[in-house]
Amino acid sequence: MLIPLLSPDRAVDVCFAIRDPARLLSSAFGQVMMGGDVVTPEVFKSESSLGAVNWVYVITRLRAKPGVNQLTVWRCEDYTAMFPQICDPLLGSCDVAVTPLPDAAHCGMSCMAVARTLEAAAQGTPASAAVRQAWPVDPGNPPYNAFTPGEADLSQEF
Repeated sequence: MLIPLLSPDRAVDVCFAIRDPARLLSSAFGQVMMGGDVVTPEVFKSESSLGAVNWVYVITRLRAKPGVNQLTVWRCEDYTAMFPQICDPLLGSCDVAVTPLPDAAHCGMSCMAVARTLEAAAQGTPASAAVRQAWPVDPGNPPYNAFTPGEADLSQEF
């Protein structure tokens, strides 16, 4: 771990955002697709199940690491609402005004971009990363979600 290199003489505070498993895996699916490894959502989900995303395990391992002092965890989906509380442990009392980013810096793939990529792969034509730019996530073209409403509900419980 980097703690001994970054702070050899004292413990560090760690701030960590966790993400809804279904959203995390849908995003990972898009990253796989943009990387040129086109697989169907079914194949991806069979290899990357919701239950495999175990934040309790990750946080427990982080807490057990020598050199970890305070550990602050928040849900990524609560970032904007929790922004002031998130900044407190990150910045301490430095009196710097910081505002959250208005939108996600990386929106992933839209439903249409995923559909076009799968269509191109079925025809034997490699789809380039330009497909994401051609069909960006916007109000008329929502982000791709690989999971059913029931799976999304279960993911929220996780």
